[in-house]
Amino acid sequence: MDKLIRHGIIGLGKTVGIAASHIDALRKSHSLVLTAVYDKVPQNARDMLRRMGMAGVTVCDSVEQLFAMVDSVSICTPNDQHVELAVEALRQGLHVLVEKPLADSAQAALALEKEAGAHPDQVCMVCFNYREYSVYNFLKEYFDGGALGKIYFYRQQLGGNRIAQFSVKREWRMDRAQSGSGALADFGCHMLDLAGWLTGGSCGEVHPLAAACSTVISERQAVDGDAWLPVTNDDCAVFMARSDSGALYTFTASRVGVWDHSIEIVGEKGMLRADLDAGNGVQVWLREAGGAYLPENRTVLEVPNEKGHAGILNAFAACIRKERSDPRTVAYGRKLQETIDWLDKNAL
Repeated sequence: MDKLIRHGIIGLGKTVGIAASHIDALRKSHSLVLTAVYDKVPQNARDMLRRMGMAGVTVCDSVEQLFAMVDSVSICTPNDQHVELAVEALRQGLHVLVEKPLADSAQAALALEKEAGAHPDQVCMVCFNYREYSVYNFLKEYFDGGALGKIYFYRQQLGGNRIAQFSVKREWRMDRAQSGSGALADFGCHMLDLAGWLTGGSCGEVHPLAAACSTVISERQAVDGDAWLPVTNDDCAVFMARSDSGALYTFTASRVGVWDHSIEIVGEKGMLRADLDAGNGVQVWLREAGGAYLPENRTVLEVPNEKGHAGILNAFAACIRKERSDPRTVAYGRKLQETIDWLDKNAL
């Protein structure tokens, strides 16, 4: 059996920490073992580890201590800290998995891309974990098989309802200085990654066309203290794109609506709809000769909905062991960040 890869996590969070998804995935991993964690508030780390039954993991007093104890690391901090931490981890000889989006701007991401290029034997990946969901892997296989023919239209919605509550305090995700854009970056990067991955083989590259953003809840109470602070990025974003083949894409990202994650793809031979929360698998309508997508032609394909952090951590470990390569590189993450930045800059 191969030696387990000692893995660390930086940034466990005080509010909703994405690190919890990494910890849960690591508990199931046969390749990576969670060895150490670091958070600037150590008690936050201890509290999360205790809640998740991992109290025996070392809580480090510094990033340097963590780097000395592990072979690889997940960067789960606010977006503006990703690049600095990932660069230092690479310089310390570690393999690095950076949470999405790669950075708070494409300009910042470029520095990490250059550093990763200087360490070709080390893995540096971006955590676009939605590709690992079983339902999306099914969609890709179905789509690549040509069942829908030429694609005309792609629509995707992604959002959550936790931040919709006025009682949720102003965390870093609502601060442009730490996050960059809001829902546009948080959810939009996942949607753009999925759209390109699912349809790129037949539709080519996806190019941004237009965007509109809004902030619904303009002030929130500080995480620590009684002060009320402005929300400085978007709660909602709607944007459009077009592929090389001419297919149109529409995306809705929202952190103030009902939780929704659905994809609809319309093609010359049929259309499909996948809703991760409806619990009814993937719906497929085959097109009649006259052009209609008739209800009686609908088929429901039951697909297990297995989530993605375990999958991407397994892929990361396989890359470390040189068993495979992966396209979710820093260069890819920087390029996708350029699209997010363009949409943010040109949003209505």
